[in-house]
Amino acid sequence: MTITPTETEQTADELKPENRQSPLAEIDLTEPEPAEENVERKAGKDSRNWVARGALFLAIAVLAVLVVDQIQGRISHRNMVGIDETQLTADTNEIGTAGGGRLVAINVAVGDEVSGGDVLGVIETEVMSFGWTTLEEIELVAPADGEVYAVNHQVGQLAEDNETIFGIYDPETLHFLAPVTTGSLASLRTGMDVTVQLPLGGEIDASLGEAVPRFDLVINRADIDRDRVYLRIEPDNPDQLAGSLPGIVTNGQIDTATSPDGNQYLTAKG
Repeated sequence: MTITPTETEQTADELKPENRQSPLAEIDLTEPEPAEENVERKAGKDSRNWVARGALFLAIAVLAVLVVDQIQGRISHRNMVGIDETQLTADTNEIGTAGGGRLVAINVAVGDEVSGGDVLGVIETEVMSFGWTTLEEIELVAPADGEVYAVNHQVGQLAEDNETIFGIYDPETLHFLAPVTTGSLASLRTGMDVTVQLPLGGEIDASLGEAVPRFDLVINRADIDRDRVYLRIEPDNPDQLAGSLPGIVTNGQIDTATSPDGNQYLTAKG
């Protein structure tokens, strides 16, 4: 015969300390493993954040460079004085004859090198002697070493009195003459850096020299332009002008921020 404990006895047994079950025993306290898709989503989000940050930093850096370049460009522009109608010139000799005449021989061409005493050509001119007019041939001679930059006539043509027939120059004295206004002289000093554009492309570095006396550039003093001054500009590397002939007109810029200490300000002369 089976004896079944009463309800009261079961309850008494459950209340015994050794038989009591903690409510926490039914709660699973272990942390669940993260799902694989959550891990991938988090990694993708972190990656996008880094890309966004990198793009932002790059944009800031580019903006900073542009701002600095713009500021430097404005400063540089304020430092520059433009020189238009800058002419290449040199120490020259013009050869002709006081009486004029007809060219009967030409012995040189533009670009030829000559030595002092070389016969450049021959002109036939009229000469008065004892009341008679006769034709006489006169040799046109180079007064110094140089290079021919001008042959203004052909054989058979007539040359006027005192007209230049041949022009020669000294290549070692090639330089530029740049016209500027008298008002710009206040910001210019000798020795400033100059950049001159070359007619066939490229540019040449040069240095600012002194103002040329204005009466050296004109025959008649009445032709002097008091509002204009011509500045001599010396090339840093004359070899860059090899083959260039006087008379070439170009342009350039003077950098007024490059003035050597102690150099004198330019003043108009003549």
